Amino acid sequence: LGAVGAWAAILLIGWCAESQYHSDAMIQVCVTIILSMLCFFIAEAEVAQYGPKVDGQAIGTSGVLTVVAAGFMVSHFAWPRFVSSETVHVVWEAVEFIGNTVVFLLAGLLWGAKILEESSQSHIETFDLVRLMELYVALHVIRGLIVLVLWPFFNLTGQRVSWKEVLVMTFSGLRGAVGLILAIIVDETPEISGKAGTCFLFHIGGVAMLTISINASLAPVLLRKLGLTSPEKLEERVTVFFEKKVQGQARA
Repeated sequence: LGAVGAWAAILLIGWCAESQYHSDAMIQVCVTIILSMLCFFIAEAEVAQYGPKVDGQAIGTSGVLTVVAAGFMVSHFAWPRFVSSETVHVVWEAVEFIGNTVVFLLAGLLWGAKILEESSQSHIETFDLVRLMELYVALHVIRGLIVLVLWPFFNLTGQRVSWKEVLVMTFSGLRGAVGLILAIIVDETPEISGKAGTCFLFHIGGVAMLTISINASLAPVLLRKLGLTSPEKLEERVTVFFEKKVQGQARA
């Protein structure tokens, strides 16, 4: 569903890129914003009402994942067609900042309320705290394994990645807005039991809190200890990288 909407938006964006009117950049930005709203609304409301059914149960779709899929398509295929990529970048950077602020504020309030509410305290046991720490450690192990598996492919697609950068990529993975939104939706769904919704929000919100509190705070320290923030080395690597790019294009 997100891919279908994205292709329609890409066609409109491409048409605006060829018309050469002064309002083209504004229209393209509006198309991207409308696409995200339509994808979420259609996936959450219309599909459940008018979509196919299996054994009498309507097939539901996730509005959040539909928007993410549409965003992948637009970012890959529509970017060269934007009249002013700077305008699109600035607008969506502002939207992202506002959205992240609202999501983290709402998730923090709900997460704190779930812990303080007496009805929710009966759903959260001492073992859930242990499980939260286990999830936090397991997520780092899983992320580290994924980065290690993809490490050879990273080296084939561009500048070589050192073991220090692999370590930083493993440690600096933060759990953010998409997971929190899905956790809030699960917690607010009437068909899901209160215990399951409370535990779901508690674990996902807790992991997000731990990654922001621990990983985000210690990431600058890790970068300094590994020597990846040295301006001279960074400038030298950037210069060497662009020299190789220029030489490769000149030979081509």
